[in-house]
Amino acid sequence: MCQHSYFHALAMGVAQERLHCVPNGVDAEVFRPDVAPARPTLRAQLGLAQDVPLMGFVGRLSPEKGPELFVQAAQLLQRRCPQMHAVLVGEGPLHSALAQQIEDAGLAARVHLAGGCEDMPGLYPQLQLLVCSSHSEAMPLAVMQAMAAGLPVIATRVGGVPDLVVHGETGWLVPPRDAQALATQAAALLDRPARAQAMGAAARQRAQQQFALGHSAAAMQGLYRALVWPAAVGTRTAAQEPACPPMPCQETP
Repeated sequence: MCQHSYFHALAMGVAQERLHCVPNGVDAEVFRPDVAPARPTLRAQLGLAQDVPLMGFVGRLSPEKGPELFVQAAQLLQRRCPQMHAVLVGEGPLHSALAQQIEDAGLAARVHLAGGCEDMPGLYPQLQLLVCSSHSEAMPLAVMQAMAAGLPVIATRVGGVPDLVVHGETGWLVPPRDAQALATQAAALLDRPARAQAMGAAARQRAQQQFALGHSAAAMQGLYRALVWPAAVGTRTAAQEPACPPMPCQETP
């Protein structure tokens, strides 16, 4: 589903004619900047005022997602943006360890464990930005959903994330396991709301144009047709279909 996995498979010796790359898609009509959140809102649940800056982590609370790195970044960010709050939305095996990390760091009043969420389209418009602190990834749906909802994304440069986030245009990419870099870029966006808004608009446009759900579904349908009924797609078989759709490779900043 991403170039990183595709080229990794090639490096492992998988024959190119047996590989196809179909990126995930996101429904930009469901995930939009103007979706009204369910009641009570996330801020109401957390006891926060409407004007409090709120950055979010959305995903499973598991080791590969790096939620502990998000908490570390939030701790560093407190020194520059003391009014900022951070929220982790999701469930997982690290919940207890994260609660202890937050308590030990004296962040209980600023960093919140919100648990699961049933209203994902209504969640993203309540955040100022999304942080993806993963140690490993394929093509994270949370990042795609946040982009479709018009949020700038600050993410570690792992897996297929660079296929999604255009560094300096729709958000920022930082080195893996670098809490300081996450905090620095988050502070820069929180300090410059106009820049954050512009990046969010660019993120939504990219999600609509490059990662529309219909495009992904059509590509997968075409692959299945070629595999099951190669004669039905003319002389081109599955092995002759384009192996990996063109996506702009980004230069390492």
